[in-house]
Amino acid sequence: MVYDQLDHERIWDEWLAGHADKFHVFVHSKHPVRIGLKSVPVTVVPSIPTEWGKFSMVEAQVHLLNHALDRHSAMKFVFLSNSCIPVKSADYVYDQLIADYPSNILLSPAAQVHPRYNDVHLPPEHVVKHSQWTILNRPHASYVTMHLETMRKAYKDVIIPDESAFGTIIKMGYGFDRQVDTITPTTAVDWEHGDPSYYHDISANTLANIIHHTPSMFARKFYPHCTVDDTKSLLGFLALHDVL
Repeated sequence: MVYDQLDHERIWDEWLAGHADKFHVFVHSKHPVRIGLKSVPVTVVPSIPTEWGKFSMVEAQVHLLNHALDRHSAMKFVFLSNSCIPVKSADYVYDQLIADYPSNILLSPAAQVHPRYNDVHLPPEHVVKHSQWTILNRPHASYVTMHLETMRKAYKDVIIPDESAFGTIIKMGYGFDRQVDTITPTTAVDWEHGDPSYYHDISANTLANIIHHTPSMFARKFYPHCTVDDTKSLLGFLALHDVL
């Protein structure tokens, strides 16, 4: 999900090189976009109007899933933003995605659910708060697309529904138990100062710090014009640090 560009396209293109049979990139952009990735198939889906904090963000995610589910070989569906980069190698990420059946929906502490989601029109024992940047398996991806209208009615006039709707509807329909990993982060972000902080460089030192503090496969909030070390060296560095 992007605004008008994929901020670090060169890193992604080299990261995905040689993996055209493993990955397919689907893009929803708020504004007209041109994606220059050459390593893997890319589908830019028709844009729908979106507004931060509104249900349109959930609609855009479901819109992406509807297109991605047409690829019958697709088993995992990873949501990322334009400011993301990988912090594990492509081989490692693919192996992890395929080896583990559960979806990844990182839950926030229960104390953060209310009062933000007091007005969700669903049984309160099922309502959760979670990271927007989920990884869904195929059954869960299909399930949320089939329940778009349920989510739309439940989250009418609720702020930031994209940090609750998917997890809540899946919890209602499936439960979490072994089908959902709710504790392993997949996309790292720096919350040290209370709000997400932007990274100003993409270097071995920055990547090492992220890898040291989280098992995430991706990280977000890298400035579009931040300083970037040699891409091949960075990807080689990631390959040497593919451990949790």
